[in-house]
Amino acid sequence: MQQKIADDFDRKILRELQADARITNNELAERIGLSPSPCL
Repeated sequence: MQQKIADDFDRKILRELQADARITNNELAERIGLSPSPCL
């Protein structure tokens, strides 16, 4: 099985969701500097 490695954006997403899991997808994207679709 191939191991997946988390990148900086993955870690930012996890950090934001751990702080506030109730934020919207758009708010999450804005906070980490991505468009909304990769944050789904």
